[in-house]
Amino acid sequence: MSSLAERIASLSPEKRKLLEQRLGIKPAQGDASKAQTIPQRSERETPPPLSFAQQRLWFFDELEPNSAAYNISNAVRLFGRLDVAALEQSFKALIRRHEVLRTTFTVVEKQPVQVISQIGDHYLPTTDLRMLSKAERQAEVSRRIIDESSRPFNLLRGPLVRTNLLRLADDEHMLLLTLHHIISDGWSMGVLVKEITLLYAAITSGTEPAQAAAALEPLPVQYATMQCGKEKWLSGQCWSNNSPTGRSSCRVRRRCWSCRPTSLVRRCKASRVRVRR
Repeated sequence: MSSLAERIASLSPEKRKLLEQRLGIKPAQGDASKAQTIPQRSERETPPPLSFAQQRLWFFDELEPNSAAYNISNAVRLFGRLDVAALEQSFKALIRRHEVLRTTFTVVEKQPVQVISQIGDHYLPTTDLRMLSKAERQAEVSRRIIDESSRPFNLLRGPLVRTNLLRLADDEHMLLLTLHHIISDGWSMGVLVKEITLLYAAITSGTEPAQAAAALEPLPVQYATMQCGKEKWLSGQCWSNNSPTGRSSCRVRRRCWSCRPTSLVRRCKASRVRVRR
C-alpha cells in the first residue's frame, strides 16, 4: 500500500480541493486570485482604532495617569566626532517615515482612537557637561538617565518620543532615547537603531534627509493601516498580511539598545556605539 503522501498526491484536483476544504486548509498566499493584501487606509477614513495591546496600555494610563511605568528608556554612549545637526535630521526623517512615532491618542464617541500628526518635526536638545569633573559628570549623567526614564508622557498631547543628547567630551556623547510602550516595544527598538544608523551615515555623506529616507527599504504597511485591516478582517472582510512578520513594519528584531519596563520596575543598561564618519 502506498504512503499517505503518495495517496494524496494521486488525488485529482477536484478531490484535493475537497480534502483541503474538509481539513480547513486556506489557499496559499501566493494565489493572487484568492489572497488579498491589507487595504490601504484613506486619509478621509475615521481615526484608526487601537490594537488590543494599545487598548490595554491606554486603559492603564487612564487608570493611573502621569505614570512612567511603561516608558522604554535607552542610554547610548557615542564615541567619535558627532555631527549633532545630522543626528537631529536623522530623527526627523525617522519620525516622518513611521506614522506610529507621531501618533497620539484621544477618545471619539467613547472609544480610544489613534491620531496621526502630519508634522514629523523633532528637536534634539543638547546639554554640555564638559566643564564638570569626571566624578561630577558621571553623577549628572546618572541623574539625567533616571529623571528622563521617570518623566511621564501625555498620550493625548504627545509627542511620545523624546531624545536628549549629553556632551561629555569633544568625541564622546550620551544619547538618551525614551518612548512610550504604546508606540514601541523592545523588539521594535532594533529598527530604530538600524534606520537611525543608516540615515545618519547617508546625511553625513551629503545626502538630503528626504533622499536618505527614500533609500531605506520601503515600508509594506504602516501600523495604523495594519490595525484597520485587522478590524476589517474581524468584521468578515478577510485579508492576508503582506508583511513577512505580520507586525508593524516599524518593528524588527531587537539589537543593542536595551531597556524595557518589567511591570512597574524599569531597567536601563547603557550601550556603547562608535560613530563613524
